[in-house]
Amino acid sequence: MKYCYLFSLLITTLVSGCFSKGNNQTSPKSLPDYFQKTEPADTLLFEINDAEEINWTDTLSNRLFFSKMETQLMNGVEYFDNSGRLTVIGRTRFSFNDQLDAYLVDMRQHWYRNLSIFIFDLQKEIFIHRETVAEFYGGEGGQILTGSWLMDFDGDGSKDLVRHEVEHWIILDDDNPRDTLTQHAAFLAWEANKFLEKEANTEALVKQFPIKLFW
Repeated sequence: MKYCYLFSLLITTLVSGCFSKGNNQTSPKSLPDYFQKTEPADTLLFEINDAEEINWTDTLSNRLFFSKMETQLMNGVEYFDNSGRLTVIGRTRFSFNDQLDAYLVDMRQHWYRNLSIFIFDLQKEIFIHRETVAEFYGGEGGQILTGSWLMDFDGDGSKDLVRHEVEHWIILDDDNPRDTLTQHAAFLAWEANKFLEKEANTEALVKQFPIKLFW
């Protein structure tokens, strides 16, 4: 009887130790853990900062990131290719409205950089929309730079985007190389769970919503 008691005590101790070790292990991060929760502001400006360094503690695995994203959400990101590693960085997440959260994702590959907001449905627990808010694409001969303002532009109570795009290139000429710059802006309203471009005065938007150039 004494041996049975000691055997029972030994099993209890081993099981207790296993559970104790398991409880001390750090559980793997979920996607929201990589994004700093911030309070929403009335107006947010998204721009590409050429001198900004990567905080590698914010990078998340591509496997985790793409496991949460439907393929259709990524189709509008134009310049990714298979020639190099894609780095994904979680920036911030904030309330978009009562039903939705917004995740700001920084994606980089070589000299290409894309900042997108991914809209997350809190009830369905899925991402339902992606929109580019800032972008840089180019090299020495030309660049395309995009920045955006998130705000209630039309006064209807929901967030809108004003997106400003600048295209810069050099026309090579033996006698007179010409530095050329064009600018375009668009107003995108939030309707039916997506951003839709609306008619607007692009020249007025360019002047009202400037973005920083770094070339």
